[in-house]
Amino acid sequence: MKASQNITRSSLLTLLSQFPAHILGIVAGIFIARILGPEGKGLHSIFYADVTLFYTVFGFSITNSIIFFTANKRISKERIKTIVSMLLVLTMLLSVVALIIWVNSDYVELFLPDYELSVSLLLLFLATIFIAQVNSVFTAYFQGLRHFKIVNKILIINGAYGVFLFTVAYLLHFYGYYTFRLLDVIAVSFLILVLNTVHWCIYYVKNERVRFDYHLKWERDFAPFFRFAGMNHVASILAFFNHRIILWFIAYYLDNWQLGIFSLGISLAQLLNPISLVLESFLSADRSENQLHIFSSFSRIQFTAILLLCIVAAMLSPYLIPWLYGNDFRESVSILYIILVGVLMSCQSTIFSSFFLANDRLKYNVIASLTGVVTTVVSAPILIQKYQIIGAAYSQLLTYSTVFLYQYILVRTRTKVDFNLFILTRSDIQYIKQQLKLVKQSKREDADPN
Repeated sequence: MKASQNITRSSLLTLLSQFPAHILGIVAGIFIARILGPEGKGLHSIFYADVTLFYTVFGFSITNSIIFFTANKRISKERIKTIVSMLLVLTMLLSVVALIIWVNSDYVELFLPDYELSVSLLLLFLATIFIAQVNSVFTAYFQGLRHFKIVNKILIINGAYGVFLFTVAYLLHFYGYYTFRLLDVIAVSFLILVLNTVHWCIYYVKNERVRFDYHLKWERDFAPFFRFAGMNHVASILAFFNHRIILWFIAYYLDNWQLGIFSLGISLAQLLNPISLVLESFLSADRSENQLHIFSSFSRIQFTAILLLCIVAAMLSPYLIPWLYGNDFRESVSILYIILVGVLMSCQSTIFSSFFLANDRLKYNVIASLTGVVTTVVSAPILIQKYQIIGAAYSQLLTYSTVFLYQYILVRTRTKVDFNLFILTRSDIQYIKQQLKLVKQSKREDADPN
């Protein structure tokens, strides 16, 4: 029961922290969209899709491995630090080689469609990959240790930096003091990542100071780490394509303007996707019967919460999107309506994936993600050519639905989990009220030095 209380309390604290962080992220995104417009927003989305592609493919999915082995302590923190540092260096070497090959190939147009590449942009691209990977390593490490207060605090600080810097950038741009272009916006985002990394380093030195352990053995350290990371890495790559490959289809069949419209709609919808890694760290450490209870309760809580948020988002978006982002983005409302249904299922798929991941059933995630990729590859060209960006939204909805149904069937047939994984029960509501009281009490105790 103690684990269940911890997961609920940590989840509530995370959600409470995510709310202001998401608000800050939305505000920063508004200024970015206002500065760049739909076409620039489309290029901005492609750039960061490229960044994510590189550190997903060449990053070896080390974040999930860090959470898994830090939580269950099968590998010491010192040896985890050494292995991860080696993989970070390898990630950058592979990224440099892959980038050189890409920009000199016949497919260079897919990197940033209709945009002239420069040395500054390419160097910024590589630097962003490195800093983003370092940030994800820090996040995973502290999540594995269940230091969620630190993770949540950094999340809010990062959002505050984004709002401040992009507010300044927008005002300078709006009043004509400086014209911000795509490269400038990317540079500001990179600065935010650097500041975020500085905070992580400070917290790491204060709380951990783990030394390197170079006495690594294949059977004891590398073999279990790579055995876990291997299948999970394939699943992560496929999951990435489930969420991002649609952007390249739009860039190929349509134009950057429509890509910007679509990317705004889908990015707003995906803001509702919570960080289920809170759940993963607890499930990785707990293989008892209580694990199914934790999973079932968390699944019901999340689904109900996301459903309510989707309803609110659908009601407010026709008024807020044109007002906040400008009339150029009005068409994003239709995209948001369609994607919200898919995101509701995608959020549950994330929970299912964490459950399979924590139980070493990685092949289920691989098959589910592969099913989603095939669905996108088959449906996207047909629907986009026929219905433009609305077709892209339906393709993404179809992908999310396929993955969700496959994983739900597996959960129901391969485990003894509760039938109800979606709607809150009376006992869930009573339990949440109890945990909210404990959260308030915990905050009061933290605030009182005596």
